[in-house]
Amino acid sequence: EPVDEVDLGWQLLCGSGAEERTEDSQVWSVEEALQLEPSLRAYLNEPYGTILVRDNRLSKWRKKQVKP
Repeated sequence: EPVDEVDLGWQLLCGSGAEERTEDSQVWSVEEALQLEPSLRAYLNEPYGTILVRDNRLSKWRKKQVKP
């Protein structure tokens, strides 16, 4: 969840199945992430909690449904 007005609340994970360790995390600006993955620009205004997934770098993003 965003912590202030400049935080968009995005979190990017690789989804490899490997353990994601907090101490290995990095802080990037959204513009830095978009430079590497411009296709995410279309999703910037999605509501908090939206999960996007894709099968590989060439696949299109799709919203993942999360069971309540």
